[in-house]
Amino acid sequence: MHWRILLFLLLASLAAGCASRGAVDDPVVRSFTWFPYVGGEDIKAICAPGASDRYRFVYNGVWDEQVRTYDIVGSATGLGAVAKARVFGEFDLRNFALSSPQSVWRGAGSRASLTEDAFDTLRRIVAESPFEGPTPDGRFLRSDEFYWAVSACRGGRFHFNAWTGDMAGFAELPFFDLLLPLDGTGVAVNPPRRLDLGPFDDVPQRFRTAGGPTQYFRLQVGANGLRLGPALF
Repeated sequence: MHWRILLFLLLASLAAGCASRGAVDDPVVRSFTWFPYVGGEDIKAICAPGASDRYRFVYNGVWDEQVRTYDIVGSATGLGAVAKARVFGEFDLRNFALSSPQSVWRGAGSRASLTEDAFDTLRRIVAESPFEGPTPDGRFLRSDEFYWAVSACRGGRFHFNAWTGDMAGFAELPFFDLLLPLDGTGVAVNPPRRLDLGPFDDVPQRFRTAGGPTQYFRLQVGANGLRLGPALF
């Protein structure tokens, strides 16, 4: 393992790791804002000189099986950062009830603290990763595949990138090495595996159900973010 990741493991200080769902994690609100969330639109909107550095990592481990998100926000004082982890899984998405629509989005959450040295290590490792490269402009991120979508505001500059499971180097991305030490959810990762996917219907930016619990939708990567169309829900 990279020595900087070893250092990161030593410097990252986990806070309480029990499952939680605060107001910020409201599942109904999140269902209306998922596409902009994945694209980091809220991060882009406040990214300007003087803004605190922040990162968002979204791991789609096949939508019906597992989705993991990590938001890491630097302190306004410049001393460390706070990381929030969320995991949504199959056990949630298949238990929709009209009396409780939030049930499809309930998941485990945790909060962790990083020292400033740990946050600096995270910044360096992300900067040295493929994140700094150009985005795969035009590629679709399918809900039924594995992908990473990462957005960040660093030094007042916004950047977005994404990788799908069939892209070279996907398994070598360093994000889990960085993020799992900050994850107190207790939910094991759904690891990438080979998928034999058929063609997706040519209906981008739409949500449909295929006669069961499976949810199909896709997002298209742009030059520095997602190409977002009309509201999904």
